[in-house]
Amino acid sequence: MRCVELSGTDFEIGLQQGEALRDAIGDLFEKFSIPGGRLWLDLGWTKQELEKAKQGMLSLIGKYAPGVMDEIKGIAEGARLPLDEVTLWNFISDIHAFNKNVEKPKEDCSVVILPQSQNGPILGQNCDLPEEEGNPQFLKKVSPNGKPSFLCTAWIGTYWVHNFLNSHGLTTGGVSGSKPKHVPDEGIPAKAIGWFLARNCRRTEDAIDYYLNNDFLGLIGGNSCFLDKNGQGVVIDRLSKRRPQDFRKSNKSPLFAPSGFDSPEMKEAVYPDPEPESSVHKARKENIANLLEHVPRSIEGVKSILRNHAAAGAVCRHDKNDVGDSNTTYSIIILPEEGRILFAGGPPCRNEYEEYRI
Repeated sequence: MRCVELSGTDFEIGLQQGEALRDAIGDLFEKFSIPGGRLWLDLGWTKQELEKAKQGMLSLIGKYAPGVMDEIKGIAEGARLPLDEVTLWNFISDIHAFNKNVEKPKEDCSVVILPQSQNGPILGQNCDLPEEEGNPQFLKKVSPNGKPSFLCTAWIGTYWVHNFLNSHGLTTGGVSGSKPKHVPDEGIPAKAIGWFLARNCRRTEDAIDYYLNNDFLGLIGGNSCFLDKNGQGVVIDRLSKRRPQDFRKSNKSPLFAPSGFDSPEMKEAVYPDPEPESSVHKARKENIANLLEHVPRSIEGVKSILRNHAAAGAVCRHDKNDVGDSNTTYSIIILPEEGRILFAGGPPCRNEYEEYRI
């Protein structure tokens, strides 16, 4: 997996990415039908609806994360692509919150947290995406002016910050939740959350405070997972504009999050999953809980979980080896105490982990 090093102002960080990944960004734009907004028009949006949604996103970004647009402008200039198209690409996930008639494809993912292990605190995650999305991921090492450096995963051509480890020793993972009954069009765009946290938080408690004091935009909720170098872990269930309704904290016992919610409050707040997806969530939850009882508390133990191919509830997903059509596009193991990441580009059963340091 390619790792791109970026530094400077928000604009300069975007410019460097656009220049380094120019061809790859152009290829993805064609694959996802971004030019002319074809993706959304093909889904039934009108041009007026698309423009209104884009303006809504621009307003929220300006309110909650103003540096993001500078980074997007830099990407557009570096990639030599129209700013309007690069903006829509960066809003591809969050913009669906402005059209309640369009459903965002559901993702999966699995996260495991070991607050204590033979190797210090460990967070492991498999990132699962719908098969048709392919693998648009890359790694970037970012050193923003006046902010902590961080290493993270992201989609090519975006400002996004998915799994990150910053120089303070805070790391994160996350999985998708269920579709909410109400889709708000006000709050912090989901993709801006990691961008902010990587730059501004030192400890797990900082991330918890951020979630308690903000509302979030989005078509789906999710389980946000944090672990710091001191071994404080948490899984936060969140649902769009609603404040987080469930926290699972631990600095000793393992934590984990398959896609979906478990707390009664969260289940009542969302539509029930279609039965096949509910079955997958239940089976994966039971499988991971069982694995954690038997594997060693170590890097190798986490690898064995992320490579698991149980008949039901498989953690490593490919070739339709479970109900659903998601594939594991990457696997990541983060060691915040040691300041390093182990990354496998693709299913970890087929790809070796490579080491990167913050």
